[in-house]
Amino acid sequence: MHNSSAVDAIADIQIIDFSTHSSPDSQQDKIATATETDNAFQSKGFLYLQNHDVRKQRVDEWFAWVWYHS
Repeated sequence: MHNSSAVDAIADIQIIDFSTHSSPDSQQDKIATATETDNAFQSKGFLYLQNHDVRKQRVDEWFAWVWYHS
């Protein structure tokens, strides 16, 4: 049986597409991405960042470090 509040919280995590932020094309897109990111942190304190340039190996290292030190 699932805890419905936990499931609701996970379903409510905002997904931010970061690909526009690393593109040199549109300053307006970068501002929109930054605004979305700020809003997600202000309202939920957490977000899921997709299409960033951080390699999976680096992300795995960070998660391992956090788990080890918590």
